[in-house]
Amino acid sequence: MEIVLAERGLNSLTEELIGNKAKAAEATLLNLAENSMSSSHLFDNFTSLETLILDKNELTGLDWCCPIPSLKTLYFNNNQVTNIEAFVNTIATLFPSLEYLSMMRNPCCPAFFDITEEKQDDYRRHREFVLFKLPGLQYLDATAVTDEERTTSARRGSFLRSKATPKKKRSTQADVDQLAAQQAYEAEKIRKADAKKKGKTSTFLGLGGNDTRYESNASEGN
Repeated sequence: MEIVLAERGLNSLTEELIGNKAKAAEATLLNLAENSMSSSHLFDNFTSLETLILDKNELTGLDWCCPIPSLKTLYFNNNQVTNIEAFVNTIATLFPSLEYLSMMRNPCCPAFFDITEEKQDDYRRHREFVLFKLPGLQYLDATAVTDEERTTSARRGSFLRSKATPKKKRSTQADVDQLAAQQAYEAEKIRKADAKKKGKTSTFLGLGGNDTRYESNASEGN
């Protein structure tokens, strides 16, 4: 079962919104993209999740205590994570089976697209640090993890704490161009995901626990 609460203007989940806890516990996908979530309170009611979509919120991290071993995919793009080490340590504890993580456009993350050698190196160091902390990942930011990256991250990752987070700087035209390229890339990824999911329905969990059916949408990371 898939539960979609995207684009609802939500600040957090509530007991009233969850309604049927048994149904929440059966959900394999929870989509809360494009809200104003600043707290992950009550997320741990969803104990069977395989996919969690939290793109475009105001989250600085995840603050519940019960691990979800079934979770394989986490979309966390466009949030407010500033401490990369604390975040990936939490992820490692909560989601020990995680295989796919996308966390682009958080303050702690270097740009995914950038043609300059220096910024590409920033992203490489960031990637090695995350893979050192989360060695089970198969994909990071929509890019498959290579055997070479696994070897390098195991050797170098522990030394990259202070270099894994980008320094703040003023926006330039290159930044604007980078963002446009990233948005185009993510849009193409979404189109492909939509094509694969065509015809698949999701459960909409509304206030009071009333359900309606509709076509599911892929997570947006741009």
